[in-house]
Amino acid sequence: MSHALTLYYNPSCSKCQKAVELLDQLNYAYHTIDYLENGLTQQEVHNLIRVLNLRAEDIIRKDDLKKYDLSPDILLNHESIVATISKKPALLQRPILLFKSEIGIIARPPEKIIAFLKSLKA
Repeated sequence: MSHALTLYYNPSCSKCQKAVELLDQLNYAYHTIDYLENGLTQQEVHNLIRVLNLRAEDIIRKDDLKKYDLSPDILLNHESIVATISKKPALLQRPILLFKSEIGIIARPPEKIIAFLKSLKA
């Protein structure tokens, strides 16, 4: 079954759990992608950047670079950010909610989902 909403999430992340809870409470059908389990190709990361209409540095968890012994220098180059997220998907900002793979948001805080869904109906 195809769903208009896709949630990229980490099941152990409290913000992602809240996003799932919120979508369930609002009675929306959605598809989940556990990007830690499934991984992300560089093309998928590029696609997320495009759909979110953000820069690569906006979708990487900068505060977690040290945790993975990564230099902040990777933030200087779009392609190095994409490659790093592809190799270490835990560095992807989360949760990410997409509508028909055409528009999306980083749902931090998860309550942003409500405004996003309302904007789709406008």
